[in-house]
Amino acid sequence: MLHCTIVEKNNINRAKIMSFVATFTQFSFPALPLADILRLVLMLALAASFVMFFRPLLSGIVRALVLTVRPRLAKPVRTAARA
Repeated sequence: MLHCTIVEKNNINRAKIMSFVATFTQFSFPALPLADILRLVLMLALAASFVMFFRPLLSGIVRALVLTVRPRLAKPVRTAARA
């Protein structure tokens, strides 16, 4: 009998907790888009700080890629093209 009483109390407490969680999540759904927006803003800030911190390295990599695709002409060829 004592065991049944404890089980019933646990079931009642569990039902109260589940009811609280259901109510809490029902009212927190409108806040989810706000959390997504906040997460997006934080990710953009992290990406911007990453780019600013590694800017010299990234610009060097871009210059190297440009020179690989379109190499500079030799100096005599450039002066001849100018004249």
